[in-house]
Order: sequence, then structure tokens, then C-alpha cells
Amino acid sequence: MKKLLVSMLSLLLLTVLIPQFTFAAQADIKLYFNGKQLNPEVAPRKIGDYSMVPVRIISENMGAKVSWDQAKQMVTIEKADIYMQLVINKKEAVLNSKAITLEAAPVLLAGNTLIPVRFVAERLGLLVDWDDATQSVYVKTPDPSNGGTTPTPSPTPTPTPKPGVPQITSMESVGDQIIIKASGPIKSKLMYLSNPERLVIDLPGTTFGSGIMVPGAGQMGGVWTANPSISAIRYAVNDPATSTIRVVVDLKVKSGYSLIEDGSKGQVVVQLKNAKYKVVLDAGHGDQDPGAISISGKQEKDFNLTMVLKVKKILDQNPNIQVYLTRSDDTFVTLDGRCEFANNLGANVFVSIHGNKWVPSTSGSETYYWRPESLSLANIMHKNLVAAAGLPDRQVRQNDFRVVKYTNMPAVLLEVGYLSSPNDEPQMFNAAFQDRVAGGIANGIKQYLNLN
Repeated sequence: MKKLLVSMLSLLLLTVLIPQFTFAAQADIKLYFNGKQLNPEVAPRKIGDYSMVPVRIISENMGAKVSWDQAKQMVTIEKADIYMQLVINKKEAVLNSKAITLEAAPVLLAGNTLIPVRFVAERLGLLVDWDDATQSVYVKTPDPSNGGTTPTPSPTPTPTPKPGVPQITSMESVGDQIIIKASGPIKSKLMYLSNPERLVIDLPGTTFGSGIMVPGAGQMGGVWTANPSISAIRYAVNDPATSTIRVVVDLKVKSGYSLIEDGSKGQVVVQLKNAKYKVVLDAGHGDQDPGAISISGKQEKDFNLTMVLKVKKILDQNPNIQVYLTRSDDTFVTLDGRCEFANNLGANVFVSIHGNKWVPSTSGSETYYWRPESLSLANIMHKNLVAAAGLPDRQVRQNDFRVVKYTNMPAVLLEVGYLSSPNDEPQMFNAAFQDRVAGGIANGIKQYLNLN
């Protein structure tokens, strides 16, 4: 398969050096989280009108996952349904796959990344105050309600409903069910995410009714729950453009789920249940679609199927995983059919396996993803793929291939190697190589699901 090459812009050395001089004269400020003063390795400081704090504080005290890409000089912050990418010395950032402009650009200082605390903290559902007299920043979680599991939103007047737009009138947790009621028929989209475990319910084309406490700006509403496997149920407007309300069910343990009522009758009912992780393995191409033809005349579809069957054999040994195949023999399944298969299953992970083709000099392994929630899976899978294959590392890349764009769960497409490469092709049809790579792919899936 031919792929477009993605070029990466490297930062000039000056952009790294500037922060070391610019901020040396800035006075340190104090940082408090829920009343406790924090003392990070590099002190927070005021840069211009904005309070900047080390990104490590976000990870250690605010319950977010933070990762650093040295090559791109980029920090990624993930928590529940929040996903942010911030680049050193750039105000342009990404929030849930949308371009935004920061109040202040992140900077490097003594090897630490400093980020604007108000912007990040408020998007994680926290409150931020500044005390000018003591030069202190106070970050705190909103007051707990109903047992302390869920933030309490600031009261906000219920918006005037738009004509014809269904209103969400109630949300409740009853036993093992999440029940959402509306004033009329609504659509629902479910997605299960791991690391941490959570169920996401999107309700596009809806608004809040009078029976719902509307969260304030930068905050989330909460639903009381007595279910011991649920740590919190949160909701907010996720996408104003499509008027989508997002409900996030934070889980303490891995859980299965089933959609009992889809909203077509004005009610969404989701049943939580104990279940295995559902992993869909997709062997690219098939039947009349051979895929790429290798330099020795072999067909990509055969390589893909062989790899999928080997990965399945390994994963079948884990009692916590149930493997499903989009095809188990030389048959043809449409791209939309593959997506529909995985979506209907409510799968937790989707992995599509392929062989690549370009010019003979191109060699190596690539991993593709599209949606932000798939990036964590892509990074883990790629690391394991490259280590097992031993081919050149051609990086994790973003591309809107249909099977990773229209699947609801975290999804990746693995290009194991290049069938057009005299270096890669002989290895790709070698049984020992295939067994090694199949083990790497299986390990990546288990690592993502915390089953290693």
C-alpha cells in the first residue's frame, strides 16, 4: 500500500535556548493543590501575565497522563475524554483534535516543560485562583457531592432550548445500568477506552433540559452512583458545533457493556457487565483484492492473514481476551464492513495488519492512527512492533484510513514492512520472523490492556 510521507518540522536551536535566558529574572511563585503547597524540581513562575507550572505537576497531582515527544518538542496530556497536544514555544495547540490558541506558549526551563496552568487545569475540570498579594496559584477540585465521587458544577441557568432539539431530562445510575432520558428520540454513540478504563456515551444533537444541572464553563456535571465498580459519572458539552453532550463513566475495573436502548424511543440504557476484552484483528485485503504484490510475486493478503492467525493463537491463551477476526480465510470484506463488524461488537481494540509497498530503497515498520483516543494504543503497538521486527523505525503516523477513522474504539493500522524492499520482503515471509512479530503485536495489545 502506498502511503503519503509526512514531513516533520524541526525547531531551531534558538527556540530552545530563548527560555533559558528570558525567564531567569522572573520571580518564582507558589503553587497550591487542594490547599497543599507543591514544591516541584523547577518552581512555577509568572511569565508576563500568565502562571506557568511544570507539566510533571499535572501528571502527579491532577490525575492526567503526560507524555513527551523529544523530536517534536511536544507534550501530550490525556485524562478521560480530554486530549491535549502542546508544542514548546508555540501558542497553537490541539484540544480533542481541534486547533486552539493558548494564552501563553509552553516553554523549556532547565530540562522541564512549563505550561499555562489555568488553561490546562480548567479543561481537566479543576478550579484555578490567583492571589496577587502572596503571588500564589491555587488549584483545587470542585466541591464533592453525593459521597464525594463526582465534581459539583457551578449552577448555570438552563439555556433556552432550540426549537426541535431534544433535551436531556435526566441521567441516573441504577444498579448496573446507566439510564439517560430525553424529551424525544435521540442518537447515541458508545466508545470504550482503556488506560484508564472508561465508557464514553456521546449524544449528538441534544441540549440540557430543566431537570439537569448545567455545568459551568470549563467544568463538568456529575451523576451520583452507588455502583462499587464506578468511580464517577461525568457529563459536559463536548462539541458545541454539533451540540453533542458527552457522558463519561469512569470505571474502577474492566467492564463489558451492552446497549439495551439506543435512544430512538427517547431513552438510552447501557448495561454494564463483567466481560472479556474484545479484540478485533483485521487482515487487510482478501479474495479478489490481493493488496500489494511483493518483489518475488507473493501477495500481501496472504501475509496479512498469516500474521492475524498467529496473533490470535497467542492472544487466545489469555483468559481475559476474546479475539474476533474480520476474516479468517481468503474472503473479501469491505472497509465499511470491517468497521461495522468491530463497532457492532463494541470492541475494545481494533488492529489491522498490512504489508507496505513503495520504492525498493524504502524499508521499515510504520503504525497509523487517526483519532486522538487511538494515539496511546498506536505508541504502544509501534514500540512493540519495531522491537520485534527489527526493521527501520518509520514512526507513528496519522492518516485517515477508513478502518481507523470509522471504528469507534481505539484503532491502529500496522505496516509491518515493505514488500517492495529486498531487505524486508524475505524476512516477512520467514516463519521465525512472523512468529516474532506476532508475539510483539500480541504483547502490545496486552500491554495496552494492562494484561502483561
